Amino acid sequence: MAKKKDNFFLLLIGLGILYLIYQNSKDKDTDIHINNYHNRPRHNLRRHHRRHHKPKIEEPKKYYDSKYMDREDMEINVPTRGEPPEYQQVGILSGEGDENIKPLYGRQTYRGSNQWNYFTSLDSHLATKIPVYIGGEDCTEERGCKEINKGDMVDMGDIGDRHFKASIYKTAAPRYIPNIL
Repeated sequence: MAKKKDNFFLLLIGLGILYLIYQNSKDKDTDIHINNYHNRPRHNLRRHHRRHHKPKIEEPKKYYDSKYMDREDMEINVPTRGEPPEYQQVGILSGEGDENIKPLYGRQTYRGSNQWNYFTSLDSHLATKIPVYIGGEDCTEERGCKEINKGDMVDMGDIGDRHFKASIYKTAAPRYIPNIL
């Protein structure tokens, strides 16, 4: 008699579990929602316009989409050390003769760098950038050149026969002001 009660009790529990499974499956929504990165709202209208005017059929991709950022949102050539400062006149270049004086413009390749970009110009009326070369290296390129100090010899333009002596302006150094905390 006890065995029949145990079997009946197990049968009752099994039927109860089946009933709960049936009820839960009826309540579930059968629509499948896929989190698609392309359907996210964007603030940039140009990207939004580009994204929603694609052809319906696309070729298979040869890469996996990034799970962190959509490939169309990835920017390239972003200066990770910040934008370089603006060019400013840092000194003059003196050639042979008193009339052969040119302004020297320079900037650091990035803030805190010891590499600089330099150029000069023909005169104050014609602002044509002429590259400065140090040891055969073009100082207008992205990498730049070493910092020019007072008395260094540099070349102007591609032709290495025009040598100039650099005179660098003094910079205003930080000063101690005792009244400011």
